[in-house]
Amino acid sequence: MSAFMVDDNCIERAVCVFDYYKNRAFMAQEDCDALGSEMIRLNDQAVSARYCDPECESYHPPATDSDDFAFVYKYSTPMNTLSEKVQALKSLQCLIYQCSEGDIPEKSSLYADMVKKERLLMGEIIGMLPEYERAVWG
Repeated sequence: MSAFMVDDNCIERAVCVFDYYKNRAFMAQEDCDALGSEMIRLNDQAVSARYCDPECESYHPPATDSDDFAFVYKYSTPMNTLSEKVQALKSLQCLIYQCSEGDIPEKSSLYADMVKKERLLMGEIIGMLPEYERAVWG
């Protein structure tokens, strides 16, 4: 398995999934920013677990001296259409995969939350498919 740092678009769509499932009400901007930063930090920890020796502090070099994992959320994809939801799901799945190194899957509550949101979104997407509507109940 390999791991890499996902780009801001991937983080953006993953945050969007959390925003979407926040009781159908929008999260505050600062909460979205903090969540995105936490996702970047988690991704960094996974990449570091994969490629760095135990002495390594971080794989991802700091962007600035003051806040090395700063993220500013830009709500760009409302996830109203099937294709928007599918893209958000695939981005979230990419992030989950990239964060599955070391002990992160066992110890991270954010990782567990991402997996829960993934399942919610998969269920919603499946429910939107015409094939699902046509399938026999029972």
